[in-house]
Amino acid sequence: MRRSLVLAVALLFCAGASARADFVPWSYSFSASPLTLPSDDGTASVVITPTSAVTNGLDNKDNVVAASFWANGPATAAFTGKEYDLTMHLTDGASKATGDLTFKGTLSGTTFDLSNPLTPPTNSLVLGGNSYTVTVGAFAPPAPGVSGTIRADVLVVAGSGQPEPPATVPEPGSFVLMGLGLSALGARCWRRRRTARA
Repeated sequence: MRRSLVLAVALLFCAGASARADFVPWSYSFSASPLTLPSDDGTASVVITPTSAVTNGLDNKDNVVAASFWANGPATAAFTGKEYDLTMHLTDGASKATGDLTFKGTLSGTTFDLSNPLTPPTNSLVLGGNSYTVTVGAFAPPAPGVSGTIRADVLVVAGSGQPEPPATVPEPGSFVLMGLGLSALGARCWRRRRTARA
C-alpha cells in the first residue's frame, strides 16, 4: 500500500511540474536619434529623453515609458514632419542575447499640440528562443513645464511558443492522475481486506 501511495504522489508532483512555466527574465533600454528636434523656424524645440536601462521582473510589461518629450519656445511654433528614430534595446536574461527594435517617429503640429505617429507600430524579434513583441504609439504631447511621453507594451512568449502565465497553475491532467492514483489505492485496500477475510 505504501508503494502505491508513493507512486500516486510522485505522479501528481510530476504532472504539476510539467504545467509550471519557466520564468523569462529580460531587460531593456531606449535610445533616440536625433535627441533634439527644432521647429520649422528654429524658435522652439523638442528634446527627447529616452528611458535608461530597466531590469524587468515580469514576463510581460504594459505601458512602459519609452521616452519623455520636453518642449520649449513659443506655443505657435510649427513642427512639420520632424523625423527621429526610437530604438528599444532588449536583452534576454538567460541567454544574454541582445537585439534592437527601431521605430520611426514623426512630430507634426505646434509646440504644445503635437502628433507623433510611429512606424511600424508593432515590431518583434526572437532572443534566446523567446519571442519579444513591442507595440508603441500611446503618445501624450508635452505641455508648458510638463513633459510628454510615448509608451510601449511588451509581450514575451517563451520558447515553448506559449505565453508565460503569471503563476503556477496545475493542469487539469494533474487532477486526472490524482484520481487514478487514489482509485488504485482504494482498489488495493479493498483487495487486501477481501483477502484477509477469506
